Amino acid sequence: DTIVERLEGMDHDDGALFERLASHLDDETVPAAEDAPLRIPIQDVYTIDTVWTVPVGQVATGSMQPSDDVIVQPSGVGGEVETIERNHEEVPNADVGDHVSFKLNGVDDDDIRRGDLCSAADDPPAAVKTFEARLLVTDHPSVITAMYTPVVHVHTAQVACTIKSLEATVDPETGERTEENPDFV
Repeated sequence: DTIVERLEGMDHDDGALFERLASHLDDETVPAAEDAPLRIPIQDVYTIDTVWTVPVGQVATGSMQPSDDVIVQPSGVGGEVETIERNHEEVPNADVGDHVSFKLNGVDDDDIRRGDLCSAADDPPAAVKTFEARLLVTDHPSVITAMYTPVVHVHTAQVACTIKSLEATVDPETGERTEENPDFV
């Protein structure tokens, strides 16, 4: 209730939290999810009759139809979409936001697991060894320093990532950098 407006009797809350947080987001133009390449974070994987591998996930970007060639990362194994089901009914395609299961030809159940990413074979995601991220620390029992290794959760994946360096601390109210290259946060 206090995301946008302050409520009566909530004197400890200064209100407009969402507006304050959203004002610090970068105004970079992001392509519409429908126009971006196919990306489906895998939530679960089933095997049917020891023949079919059936991943389950929500279409994050792009769309998929039967006979599409896909690739599963990080294994790099490719296959063909045989059928797509939504709510246990076969459908002709899967679009952004759809929770689907799909039968894959050419992918063994040992080659795919929760946390993997299914994408179009002709436009796979780029693999990276390092990336830059903005962290919001809401509660942590001790300090966070360079070389700390938290488990990062992205979609359905859980991966340990080592923080190589801390570039700056940022004032949550103004978005201004308050300290460059801090030793800890």
